Amino acid sequence: MANYISDEERKEIENITEQIASAETENMAELAKIAGLDICRDFAGSDLSGTDLSGLDLRGADFEETNLEGANLRRAGLREAHLSRADLSRADLTGADLSRADLSRADLRKADLSRADLSRADLTGTNMSGADLSGADLSRADLTGADLTGADLSRANLSRADLTDANLREAHLTGADLGEAHLPGAHLPGAHLSMACLSRANMRGADLTWTWLNWANLREARLEEARLEEARLEWANLIEAHLMRANLRKARLEGANLMRANLRKADMIEAHLMRADLRNADLGEADLRNANLIDTVMVETNLGGTNLGGAYLIGAYLIRADLSRARLGGADLRNADLREANLSEADLENTTVFRSLFGNNQGIDEALKTALIEKGAIFEDSLADRSRTLTPV
Repeated sequence: MANYISDEERKEIENITEQIASAETENMAELAKIAGLDICRDFAGSDLSGTDLSGLDLRGADFEETNLEGANLRRAGLREAHLSRADLSRADLTGADLSRADLSRADLRKADLSRADLSRADLTGTNMSGADLSGADLSRADLTGADLTGADLSRANLSRADLTDANLREAHLTGADLGEAHLPGAHLPGAHLSMACLSRANMRGADLTWTWLNWANLREARLEEARLEEARLEWANLIEAHLMRANLRKARLEGANLMRANLRKADMIEAHLMRADLRNADLGEADLRNANLIDTVMVETNLGGTNLGGAYLIGAYLIRADLSRARLGGADLRNADLREANLSEADLENTTVFRSLFGNNQGIDEALKTALIEKGAIFEDSLADRSRTLTPV
């Protein structure tokens, strides 16, 4: 049976059209009201691209699968709104309230969300590549599997957000708060996290290759098996961080604070740790071949079974360090302080020890002591004996 419009229905449509055309407003909510429509309920799946919805109260609105590309939603109230699979690419959402909104699998590419409130929002699988989220509140938001490639998240609040398996490649997170955030399996190669707060964040198995983390706060962060090859971690706070089996090859850790950090079995080949603080850290069985440890503080550090072959330990402080079973073949220990260090079963073959200071060491018998002295090492007890010999009677 053919569908047709009655004369009465046609007249009603013409009347509504005339009212909309003659209305002295461009406000979408008012125009919808003239047409007898509810802006929050009757536009799901429709085309609202380029529409001006700025400043409107759209709390709980249903815009699921709606085309809002390039729409103006500045300071709009979209708390608890339904925007799943909506197209919000290039939309202006500056300062909008999207707290607890459902934006799952929405398209937010290159959208402006600066200073927007996205706290506790559902952003699972959302495409936010190239979006501006600077200063936005994403605390406790669910960003599982979200694409944030190249997004600007500088100074954003991501505390306790879930970023499991999220793509943050080359994202800008300078000064962002990611305290206690969940980032296991997240992809962050080339991301900028300088001065970011990542204390107690969970980044197990995350890819942080070539990432900028200088001056970042990573205190007590979970970085087990994380990839940090060539990452920039200068002067970072890694106190009590968990880095077991992490890949830190050629990472820059100059001046970093790694006190009490767990680096057991970490791959730190050719890592740069000059002037880093590793007091009481656990580096048991770690691989530090050819690493730069010049002037590094490793007082009471566990280096048992660690491979330090060819490492540069010039001027390092290894007082009371555990170097039992450590491999130091070819290492440069000039001017290093090894007093009271445990060297039981340590491999010191071809080690440079000129002006290295020893004393009260476990694992050094008289034969080894003599051999080390012949290579220029200094023993504290020998200095004392010499002092007594030279003291006038």
